[in-house]
Amino acid sequence: MKIFILLASVIIFAGCTQSYYLNKAIKKGYQPAVYDTIKINTIDSFPVIIHDSIVWEKFITTKDTIIQVQTQYLTKTRFIQRMDLKRFNDSLQHLRSIYTDSLRNALKTQRKAIKTDLKQQRVKKGKTFTDTIKFTAVSLFFLLIIIVLFKLKQYFKID
Repeated sequence: MKIFILLASVIIFAGCTQSYYLNKAIKKGYQPAVYDTIKINTIDSFPVIIHDSIVWEKFITTKDTIIQVQTQYLTKTRFIQRMDLKRFNDSLQHLRSIYTDSLRNALKTQRKAIKTDLKQQRVKKGKTFTDTIKFTAVSLFFLLIIIVLFKLKQYFKID
């Protein structure tokens, strides 16, 4: 029983110290406050009578002042982090919807403009003399191939 009490007390006293918990909090985002001590010197003087004459005595006094250099930030809980993330995602989704709508409208107007330009070019362009010559040449070539095949069929008498 004494060994059990001894082991339990060793585990309790040798367990997690303050530095363990401080390091764990720093890893999660805790920033400890940084303080600085400044000494302020003040000079006080007052008259003193020595042998029928007035002499000013100087006394230098110092005061210690603690100045906080850096503010202390508390870590956010899971709930606060989740709410911040949700708020950020909602605003991001809203911005995405605004931009997608504007992009969609811009693309529609661009497509319409391209279609009207193409129609105007077709109307203006029309058919040229070279286009008609090319069309007739191609059609005569195919007609010639059909006639040659028909003659070959009659020559070899293929059924």
